This record gives sequence, structure tokens and C-alpha cells, in this order.
Amino acid sequence: LGFHWPAPSSRSAMEEEDHLLSRQQQAVLDSTKIKVNMENERYLRGHPELKSMLSVFVHEVLEHKPTNVLRFAGEFFTR
Repeated sequence: LGFHWPAPSSRSAMEEEDHLLSRQQQAVLDSTKIKVNMENERYLRGHPELKSMLSVFVHEVLEHKPTNVLRFAGEFFTR
């Protein structure tokens, strides 16, 4: 499992327009994003231990600089 940056688009401006959202679709998407962000914020505020856990994890990653961060995360969070 690895992260890959998307390749630059070679589509023309006309082709790009075909993939734009309608105003209604964009409004629904924006509303959904706001709702999800609010739910996530509520969850994080209800679980302050997450901030500490993630801080320790990031510290460990930066200290050990593993070549496979996903495997390191799996091992870290199952100890």
C-alpha cells in the first residue's frame, strides 16, 4: 500500500467542464463536508486522549524514520 500523487491532467478545458458539479451538487457536497467536520470535531473534543496518542506516534515516526510507515503504525498501535 503506497501513496501516489495523481498524474497531471492532460484533459482540455472543455473536458474538465464535463466533470464539474452542478450548483446543487456542490451545495450538497459543501453541506456534507461541514457536517462531517462538525461531527469529527465533536468526536475529537470528546476524546482528548487522541491528541496525546497521535503526538507520541508522530514523535516515534520522526525519531525512528521507518521506511514502511504503515507497518510501523500497525505495530505501534497494537503494542
